[in-house]
This record gives sequence, C-alpha cells and structure tokens, in this order.
Amino acid sequence: MKDDKKYYYNIERIVSKNSNKYNICFINIRENNNNCLCFKYSSKESILTLTELSANDDCVVCQDKSHKYKVGDILMQIFLQYVKDIKHITEIQLQDTSMKKCYGIGIRLKYLRTITHGAKGTFGEPYYAKYGFRPYEKKACEIYRYNRKLHKENVILDNKVVDKIFENTKDMNNKKPYLHYVNKYKKYVLKTNPIDIKLLINKIISKGDCEDIDTETRKIGCELLSYAILPLYNALGYKEYVDKDGSSLGDIWTLKIR
Repeated sequence: MKDDKKYYYNIERIVSKNSNKYNICFINIRENNNNCLCFKYSSKESILTLTELSANDDCVVCQDKSHKYKVGDILMQIFLQYVKDIKHITEIQLQDTSMKKCYGIGIRLKYLRTITHGAKGTFGEPYYAKYGFRPYEKKACEIYRYNRKLHKENVILDNKVVDKIFENTKDMNNKKPYLHYVNKYKKYVLKTNPIDIKLLINKIISKGDCEDIDTETRKIGCELLSYAILPLYNALGYKEYVDKDGSSLGDIWTLKIR
C-alpha cells in the first residue's frame, strides 16, 4: 500500500465448472459477508470486469488501529495490485451505476463527486477517474474532458437559481423532501448569495449524520438531495452523460494496465 501499512481483508473465489471463468469478491470481514468489491474474468479473455464496488468500514481493517484511512481508496489499491498479478489481463472495465447510499436513497456518484470533490485534486471527476479509469465511448470522453476543464474550486450559484431548483421538488409525488427544504434550508439559501454548492450539499448530508435526528428525517434529507443533484450539476454548467437522443453515455469506463 502507498502508506506502507498492513491491511486485513476477505476474498471469496468462485470458479466455474469448466474452470475458464472466475468470479471473485472482497467481502465484509464481519459475519454477514456482504460484498465490498466484486469482479469477473475469463482465462481466455484479456478484459476483466469490475461488477460491484460498495465499500464500508468493515471491508478493510488496518493492523495499526490508530491509523486513519479511506476504506474505498485502500480497497481499490488492493484490487488493482491483485489484478496486475493476473498476467493475461490487460484491461479493466467497470459499469458506472455507482450510487452513494444515503439511508436507503441512491444518489448518482458520477454527478455528486463531480460537484463536491474537484478542489481535492480530482478536478470535476467521478471517484474512479483518479485511478486512471476513462470513459470507453468517444462522446463520453469528450464530456469527461469538458467537465474536467470546466471545474473550478469555487462552485457557486446565485441563490435565486438554487431556490428555484429546490422549489421544483414540490412537484414530486412525495412532498416531504420539499417541506424539509422549506423548514431547514430555504431561509439559509435566501439570506446567502452566492451559494457555495459544495457547502450546501455537505450541510444536507451532515445534517443526516447528527445523532439527535431520527432516521426518517435523515432519509428525507437524502431524498431531497437525490432530486436536486442533477439540476444543480446542470446549473453549474457541467455536461450530463447523455447523447443527443437521450440515451445514456459514460456507463462503461476502462483502465489499461499493460
């Protein structure tokens, strides 16, 4: 590992009857054996497919209990090293359906991280881009490069634009997220101009982490953000990963390892 620390993890390896296909998962160290990262490959093909990535605190444990680390980063490092030892594999592909699980509500990481993590060195990129993954399709690559170039450290919007985006959530079938915005954030938005979008998103997420807030309220905050994340992304000027006909782009990302 880059930090020269020792980590513990579990691997479950399944080989097909004909012994040509392999399914491997890093699994939760606890007894529930939840999948953390899974991939598959064939002994007859040079492309390996990453099928699942859902890191949590029990996926990797450091021998040094006082050491602070990000589980997802360590797990990805372990995975990449593992794959490099499979000599016939030259390329890794993944399908970008990754979500941030927020009390059962899925928020597309592709859009969330482009907004929130650019100032930390990833420059408007999805999570796995910092490991060298790039969109497989040419059009998606163009969008990726545009968004990367566009990103600025100060991700701000006029408060009227932000208010309108959250006001539009009242048209959803579930009115609770809109009422949550009105009660918790509308006053802040109207009094602050311009709005730092990363700060606002972090306020919504961190509010959900407060111990004195019940689970249902936390879930409503996450649902509010799930409705607003794409309109905020678009308002900031980022290009969405869709083709002219509305079909999805950028679902397949690839990394050449040899």
